[in-house]
Amino acid sequence: TAQCHRYASDLPEVKNWQDWKKHPNRARVWFIKGGPGRGKSTIGQYYAQLQRAAIILQDDSLRVSANLRSLAREVKLQGEANGHWPLHPRIPIIVELRDYAYWLARAKPNSARGVATYIAQRLASATERNVTSALFLDLLKTRAWSIAFDGLDEVPQDAKSTVASEVLLFIDHVSVECDCDLFALCTSRPQGYSGQFDNIDGPTLDLVDLNAEQALACARPVLDIDRSGSEAKNSYKILRAAIVSEAVQQLMTTPLQAHIMAVVVRDGGRPPERRWQLFSNFYNVIRRREANRNLPDTDLARVLREEERILKAVHNRLGFALHASAETSSGAEASLVREDFRTLVTQTVQQLKDTDIDSTIAVLMRAAEERLVLVTTPEQKDRVRFDV
Repeated sequence: TAQCHRYASDLPEVKNWQDWKKHPNRARVWFIKGGPGRGKSTIGQYYAQLQRAAIILQDDSLRVSANLRSLAREVKLQGEANGHWPLHPRIPIIVELRDYAYWLARAKPNSARGVATYIAQRLASATERNVTSALFLDLLKTRAWSIAFDGLDEVPQDAKSTVASEVLLFIDHVSVECDCDLFALCTSRPQGYSGQFDNIDGPTLDLVDLNAEQALACARPVLDIDRSGSEAKNSYKILRAAIVSEAVQQLMTTPLQAHIMAVVVRDGGRPPERRWQLFSNFYNVIRRREANRNLPDTDLARVLREEERILKAVHNRLGFALHASAETSSGAEASLVREDFRTLVTQTVQQLKDTDIDSTIAVLMRAAEERLVLVTTPEQKDRVRFDV
């Protein structure tokens, strides 16, 4: 993607030329499709961090902290080792389409609702500057950019077509009119996708299952980090022996599954052979880690150790509430308003406890501000969501 991706209007409009320009090496937009945990979002985030690090190290005029510059150098080492380091970096932006759908659902009927307006508002909020859509479109003309439009499958069904149409309008018309050098990336799961990006001006790339060696390669860094050589070697030996089983292989076909399996094994567990066991074991590993931490909040430590039934019930009910909410555009954001979460917690505790009800509710709400096993709050602290 280091080459210029301005729209080439002088190419003949014949099939051979159209196919030539849609090759992944030349296309100005990719559509990546893959099931849950296959790395669709990670590809966009990894690409964005490479661009960010390259810009930091390339542009002496940027004033950043020494720690950030040092982190950029570490990213460069990994990028070069993997053959992914950009020679001509792009300014990266990631647009989570469920958040865009949430914003669209709340926009006034006669207000501007396009992608450029949404990104401009996000930039204004992040930089505390007056960034208008006109200014953003002018900026697009000055440098090379990349925008990842991530997760069409997470957009509610009644908003999918609208969101996809706005994305295509931006890629096919707005960016072309600006004559900007833009590389775009769109992603979706096959489930919940019904052809909204089929006419995209680029290739559709399907993410396939990992084979056993690829799965082990994904798991190995998790087994190695902060471990002695002998500990890491023993965990890797256990996992390599287990993956011979067809059942375990089927539980390590995605990067996410490989990561979770590695977490379970490095914690001393045996590799499970059923999917529900894998995620259940992962939940239990994280809960035990939280319970065994030397927490200054003794009430929270007690709840994590002794109230396993309540913790699991809160997770189950939050998951159900988020799935139900995500079915409508007004609930497109995969999180719950804090007060609604308080109601959920209150009802759960009242049903499962006879004493210390108010104090338990207060502890659970306080814990959610940091992390309550797999429950966290985003930066703004007024909503609650899952960590995984």
